[in-house]
This record gives sequence, structure tokens and C-alpha cells, in this order.
Amino acid sequence: MEKPAGRKKTQAPKEEAGVPKATAKGESASRGKRSKKRAAASRKQGKEAVLSPEDEAHLFDAFDASFKDDFEGVPVFVPFQRKKPYECGECGRIFKHKTDHIRHQRVHTGEKPFKCEACGKAFRHSSDVTKHQRVHTGEKPFKCSQCGKAFNCGSNLLKHQKTHTGEKPYKCEVCGKAFAYSSCLIRHRRRHPRKKH
Repeated sequence: MEKPAGRKKTQAPKEEAGVPKATAKGESASRGKRSKKRAAASRKQGKEAVLSPEDEAHLFDAFDASFKDDFEGVPVFVPFQRKKPYECGECGRIFKHKTDHIRHQRVHTGEKPFKCEACGKAFRHSSDVTKHQRVHTGEKPFKCSQCGKAFNCGSNLLKHQKTHTGEKPYKCEVCGKAFAYSSCLIRHRRRHPRKKH
């Protein structure tokens, strides 16, 4: 007896193959239409592809899921939290900003690149020249709100205001006497006999 020569085998694959091909053609045709619409939309909006909110959310979720495990245990870089960003090689002082470190170096080198045009006196910082020039002009822009006394430097005004408040933040460690200014405390310390080791 002879077996039928595979009529079912030849027909069945054609039918099965025919169905996916038809859907594949239909899908590719619809994809082609969609891609043409997206291309037209992107040309209208300055050649920028636009995603729907759902597509965008799906894209971000897929991105997060693919990279989440890759960075497990990797230390996170936190900017501007270095332990010793700029340390002076001479005295060990630490500076947060590079410009402050560069300016500080002038203390050790003795460099004074900023000069007063009126008298020729030299300074390490440009701000010091500005303050100094008030000596020549007589300008005193910092006024005390309580008594009206004026000063050419903001730090001098702050020192003066302590006379009104009675604030004495500088204390002697030996006797406990308090002072309004650090310079007064330094002068006072010289009066105490030094301990011999």
C-alpha cells in the first residue's frame, strides 16, 4: 500500500504560511503608513520625532529596567563634596574654591599686583585697593543705624555696632574676661604669665 504522497503536508504549510504572510504584509503596510505620518509630523515640528506620553513612559520604563541592575553597588558621584579640594602646600589651609586658593598663595609669595593710583601703595587683592581708595576720597558708605557714625569699611561698622549691643563674644580661656574685639583679647592674653612645660 502506498501512502498518499503528502498532500496534507504540502497544502497545510501553504495555508499556514499564507496566513502569516498576509498579516505580515498588512502590518508592514500599516507600519509604513504610520512611519510616513510620523515623518511628516517630525518635519512639521523641526525634524524632531514626537512620542506619545504612553510611548515615552514605556521607553523610560524599559530604559530603567535595563540599567537598574548594571549599577548596583557602584558608588554615586556627588559633585562639590571633595574632602580637601584646594589645600595650600605651605601652611595646610584648605579652600573651597580655586580662586580663593590662588589669592591665598600671595600671602606666601609676597606678591602685591594691585596698586593705588593715588599713592602707589600695593595690595594683594583688588578689593583691598577699593577699600584703600576711600581714604583718599573720604567716602564712608557704611553708616550705623543707631548713632549715624559712618565708616569706610563694613567690618569696622560691625565692630562699632558691638558697642551698642554690648556683645562680647571673645573670652579669655585663663580668666574668663570677655571682649568685644578679637584684637583686645590678643592684647589681654599677653598680660597672663605663660605656663612652662
